[in-house]
Amino acid sequence: MTFTKKITAPVCETETAINSKNQNFNIENSKNQNSDNNNYNILEQGCTGVTVPDNDENITKINEEIIKKFEPKKKDTIPLSESYERLGYINKALLVKGCGTFLEFISGENKHTLHNANFCKDRLCPLCSWRRSYKIFGQVSKIMNVIQNDYEFIFLTLTVPNVTASELPSKIDEMQKAWINLTKYNKRFKGAVCGYFKALEVTHNKNKYSKSFDTYHPHYHTILAVNKSYYTSKNYIKQSEWLDMWRKYMKDESITQVDVRKCTNKDKSECEKSEKALSSAVAEVAKYATKSSDYIIPWSESLTDSSVNAFLSALSNRRLCSFGGVFDKTRKLLKLEDIENGDLIHLDDKVRSDVAHQIYRYSWGCGVYKLTAVERIVNPLLEISEDENI
Repeated sequence: MTFTKKITAPVCETETAINSKNQNFNIENSKNQNSDNNNYNILEQGCTGVTVPDNDENITKINEEIIKKFEPKKKDTIPLSESYERLGYINKALLVKGCGTFLEFISGENKHTLHNANFCKDRLCPLCSWRRSYKIFGQVSKIMNVIQNDYEFIFLTLTVPNVTASELPSKIDEMQKAWINLTKYNKRFKGAVCGYFKALEVTHNKNKYSKSFDTYHPHYHTILAVNKSYYTSKNYIKQSEWLDMWRKYMKDESITQVDVRKCTNKDKSECEKSEKALSSAVAEVAKYATKSSDYIIPWSESLTDSSVNAFLSALSNRRLCSFGGVFDKTRKLLKLEDIENGDLIHLDDKVRSDVAHQIYRYSWGCGVYKLTAVERIVNPLLEISEDENI
């Protein structure tokens, strides 16, 4: 039997109508549920949220995660939405404004995970960009965990000189063409590299005293998989050669550097240190294309708007991440979903379905998240098993 419960979250009078829409939640349960059982309990809701037991450790942990991670990103959606509105992107403004207005966490086995939410998936949304980065990190890490016994990894950053906002789209086009030519037609690259993950990042110089103020720096973060014998074989490519190849395919001799780093497990004594380095490097590569601080400039609405326009023009209708070779084959083997347009909710560990669940729902209002509902969902089969044991 399916139960549908409509909950209206408490919101400020100053919040727009998009934050006061009712959220519908479907609760699947195969048992008839009565008011005198504990399977489905909605606690009394007030203007500041619901009343919960003081000793609920799950709420303490969830609140910490919300305050440290979700709230700062959600707050950044407001100036982006306001910028969209000033620029005439009304639909985008409404979508971003309403992003993340409710979060639903599920707990069990002393852990919790995000179970439901309303994410807008806008390309520049700070909340969605953060979730995409989390997703990228998880997928790349899973792939590397599978293939790490057979390959070494190189972290290669390919840069170009800073460009103006008007030059940014065409420069990214040039970079993509150069990357395709490098990976498909360069014999040295094809002889050395067995697979790759590539991600585009664009940073914005906001330093008013810099000569390159209000310019943009597009660059590629890549992870390359090479054979274990790479460093002692004829296929080894020095940093200077990487630079020469990138200059050649970019047709730009003004490029002064590329960054090449090795990250591998040498032996057991260095295993822990190497794993930390590997994780750190993957985190660097997994950064999404933009940070909100690159286009939300608190001291200038006009610079904010021009920056938002620049990023929209440069990044819209592009794939910002790609897999090749053994990375792509492993991604398909693991049946990982689309890294850019896929689910932004279920990114990591799932709570087991054969244990009792507690569900906590939060709504956004007055600039903070408030707990608006708590449920306890029990697997009917688990109840039957417990009764039999008695």
